[in-house]
Amino acid sequence: MLNMTMVFLILPAILLFPSISTSATHRVPDEYATIQAGIDASVDGDTILVADGIYTGSGNKNINYDGKAVSVLSENGPERTVIDCENSGRGFHFRNGEGPFSRLEGFTLRGGCVDYSGGGICCRYYSSPTITNCFITGNRTNNGGGIYCLYSSPTITKCTITENTTSGTYGDGGGILCAYDSSPIIRDCTITGNIAEFYGGGILCAHNSSPIIANCTIEENKGDYGGGIYCGEASPTITECTISWNIVSMRSGGGIHCYKSSPIITNCSITGNTASGSECYGGGICCYRFSHPTITNCTITENTTSGEGGGVYCSSSSPLLTNCTITENISSGDGGGV
Repeated sequence: MLNMTMVFLILPAILLFPSISTSATHRVPDEYATIQAGIDASVDGDTILVADGIYTGSGNKNINYDGKAVSVLSENGPERTVIDCENSGRGFHFRNGEGPFSRLEGFTLRGGCVDYSGGGICCRYYSSPTITNCFITGNRTNNGGGIYCLYSSPTITKCTITENTTSGTYGDGGGILCAYDSSPIIRDCTITGNIAEFYGGGILCAHNSSPIIANCTIEENKGDYGGGIYCGEASPTITECTISWNIVSMRSGGGIHCYKSSPIITNCSITGNTASGSECYGGGICCYRFSHPTITNCTITENTTSGEGGGVYCSSSSPLLTNCTITENISSGDGGGV
């Protein structure tokens, strides 16, 4: 029998911890027909587990987390779990202030097509989810063919972002667009074969955005300015990256273009990039209009331009280069190296 002292000790514990909640797993399509239905039924901490298959139609595109801290996971990875938007709509739209505990993992997102902002994934209104191990391919829109970030800073890791395109009035950020105070972490990603009609074939960083781009391969992307990366009034940190074989066909910065920007570029290989066409400058890196990048321990080699500055081109700019190898760059104008 409990004495009165023990009763008084137990009651406060009951009042402090009236119930113990546990997270739930919602299975698609076994329990819920669509991914959106699984999210709608969830609460913070839950997991929506998606079985192998190709998911199409309403409820499997334009998917909205509605601000919930839930995880949408595939059972067996992006090779076996595909969201196909069928050229109408986008994969996911984060727009309700989602944070890092709103997680998306293990999907192929393809065939997204919207008029504006984010063919594959759109993050805006201070939404910063975690996106990992996704294959984002064949999406198109006006801005941010693969992923669009506006006032948002998602964490993007171990993703392949390939063959996405932007075109139209702006046509920026073929792979990823980061604009207006967006500072995502982009780590261990492959960004390849994306096309921007204007700025940033692989990645565009603009308007006070300062992403961290680390240990990424950025190859074979195309744009007018910044075939690999475009920095416009932005200062990203770019480290341990391979930036190779990117092309600008009309303007400047085959590998990286800087405009009024001061990126930090460290331990990178900037190789085989091309700025071709009339009035093109900076096969590897173009520093333009009050740009002051810090470039350390980088190899800048085998880049070409039809204008000036095969390796690095500077106009009204003062880059700081330390312990860099600049070799075998080709310029049809002045300055094969710098």
